[in-house]
Amino acid sequence: MVGPVEFRFEIKAYTPKTMPLERLARYLSNLAVILGETRSVHLVRIEAGSTVPVLAVDWESLPKVRKRAHEIRSDEGSPEACAARRAIERDLAEDNAPFGDLLDHQGTRLLRFPGVQVGADIEYGPFSQPATLDGVPIVVGGQKDLVPVHLQDRERIHNCVASRAVAKEISRHLFTASVRVSGVGRWFRDSHGVWTMRSFTIHGFTELTAASVGEVSDRLQRIDAAWKQREDPIGDLTALRDSEA
Repeated sequence: MVGPVEFRFEIKAYTPKTMPLERLARYLSNLAVILGETRSVHLVRIEAGSTVPVLAVDWESLPKVRKRAHEIRSDEGSPEACAARRAIERDLAEDNAPFGDLLDHQGTRLLRFPGVQVGADIEYGPFSQPATLDGVPIVVGGQKDLVPVHLQDRERIHNCVASRAVAKEISRHLFTASVRVSGVGRWFRDSHGVWTMRSFTIHGFTELTAASVGEVSDRLQRIDAAWKQREDPIGDLTALRDSEA
C-alpha cells in the first residue's frame, strides 16, 4: 500500500512564530474547502521560512485532490471552492503577502494565490442589476420588514429578502414547488472577473410548473396561428430571408 503524499502550502506572510493562530486557522480552513476530501488531508507540521503548513494527502484521494486543484486553476471549481480561493487571496493581500503557493511532493506548483498585486482592486461594486432566480423556498420568515427568503436551486442556496406580503405568498410553496423570483441583485466583481451576488431583493414571483417537454410541445402545437394554414411555411420563411439579404 502506498503511503500519503506531502503537499506544501507556502504562505508568504509572517513566520510560524508571528502568524496569529486565528489567521492560520482561516487559511487552512479555506484550503480544506478547496481540496475537499477532508478525511484524507492531514496537517502534519508547520515549517519555517515564511509560514509553510505541510499536508499529508492519502494516496487513494490524491487524484481527486489534484482534480479539484486543476478545476480551481481553470476557474471551473464549485462555488464554495471558488469563494474559498478568493478568501485566501483577500487574506494574503491584507497580510501584505505577494502570493501563496500550493506545491506537491515534487515541488510542482498546483495553485498560486495572488496577494498584494491584486490587493486594492480585488473587488468592484456593488452594482445593482435586475435579475431572476429559480428555486424551491426552504426558508421564509423573520422579524424585520424585509424578511429572509432562501431558495434552493440544486446544490446552490440563494439568500434573498422580500417584503412581508410577498414572502407570505411565497411561503405557500415552502418545500413543495419551484418558483421564479424577480427583483434586484447587488453584485461584486473580483480581480478574476467573477461576479458574485451578495444580496437579492424579491419584488415578485411566479410558480414554475413541472410540465414535461412533451406536454409543453403539445401546448405550443395547439396554439392557433395563421402560418399553420400556409402550404409551405418553411419555404415562405426562406423566401423572406432571401429577400432581406
